[in-house]
Parts: sequence; C-alpha cells; structure tokens
Amino acid sequence: IVIRARGADLSQELKTSKTRSWDKVTIDDIVRAVAGEHNLQPKVAEQLAATFIEHIDQTGESDLHFLTRLAKEYDAISKPAGPNLLFAPRNLGKTVSGKDLPPIVLAKSDVTTYRLVLADRSDIGHVVAYWQDKAKARRTGETVGDKTKPGKTLRKTYPTAEEASAAAASELASLQRGRKNLDITLPGNPLVIAESPITLSGGWRDGFTGDYVAVRVEHRVGGGGYTTSFTAN
Repeated sequence: IVIRARGADLSQELKTSKTRSWDKVTIDDIVRAVAGEHNLQPKVAEQLAATFIEHIDQTGESDLHFLTRLAKEYDAISKPAGPNLLFAPRNLGKTVSGKDLPPIVLAKSDVTTYRLVLADRSDIGHVVAYWQDKAKARRTGETVGDKTKPGKTLRKTYPTAEEASAAAASELASLQRGRKNLDITLPGNPLVIAESPITLSGGWRDGFTGDYVAVRVEHRVGGGGYTTSFTAN
C-alpha cells in the first residue's frame, strides 16, 4: 500500500522575512490582509475575529512566523490548510467554523501503548501581565486566575489592558492544559486528527480516565500494519 499526502503549498513569499507594523487592527483584519497577499482564504474563529490590537510589530520575520507568534498570545493556532489560512483557539475540539469534531472514546483494551506525564507547572494558579498605562504614566498589572495559588508574571509589557488580560489568560490556559500529557499508540484509526476530543473510559486506572484533546497525531503504515499515535493534553 502506498499512501501519499501533500501539505499546504507554502509559497516562498509566505516564508520571506518582512518588517512592518500593525496599528489599531483586529485579528480578523490581520489574517485577512496576510491571506490576501498570498491568495488564501481567511478562516478566523468567531470568538477571536474581533479581538482588537493597539500595536504589534512584525520585525524581520515571515508572515507564517508572525501569525504563529500572534496566535500564541491568544492561546490559538494559525496555519495554512489547503486554500485557507486558519486562525482558531487551541483545544476546543472544534473545527475553525465551530463544528464539533467527533469524540474518540478509548478503553484500555483499545490501545497498544500508553504513557501519562504529570507536569510540575500545573501548580500555577494565576498569571499576571503588565500594560503601559499612558494616562497614569505607569505600568499596571492585570491578573487572571486564582491569586491564592502560586503565580507567574509575564516579562512583556503590553500596550493595552485588554491585550495584557488576553496574554495572561492565554498563558494560564496553556499551563493548565499541560497538567497531563498523554501519549498513546493504537491500531490505525483515521478519525483521530489534531484537535480531536479524546475520552479515556473503561479499564484505566485512577489518574488516566477523563477528557483530553489531541494536539499532535501521526498515522503510519509499515511492516507492522497501520498504526495511529497521538499526544493529547
């Protein structure tokens, strides 16, 4: 059996470094502008499209790198997919258009190998991000999360309170999502794709059962047949 796959057609221009500034724009404005420059169709999740950005610099970096960096600020992903340029939240178990992905329910007997890693960083309960308050000529902190638990402060100073809050929320979501990192290999299942909701139920010991979202998926055909491996958190 021979399986061929073709990734997104990344033109040289999309990977070429650029220097420019974006002022008083929304995420939708940015993605639409970049998509238009590369003959792609912008697909921005509704909950992120209207997010306002006072100012952000794109300095000596490609459009791909810039959008990836911007997405990280909002706990999102950005990538070309076929004719589309996507920008959507991470780990929602949904397509960029908002449709639910089918859940994958796995009993222990369904899998070949498994591993669960608990991250120490899960102890962080709140994140602080600062923004430059020009009216008061000082930095002001925005806190997201439970202040009674250990916290983390972001190094970057943001232009507005809204952007600081969004960055803090993004970092906290990333930290909390990383509490459990699950690696599983099972007989080939083409329904498992990135962002698929995963539920472990049936035969698992305490600590394993629960809901996850696949963040990295690999399908492989070899001497041992068709297998699927994924990492979820």
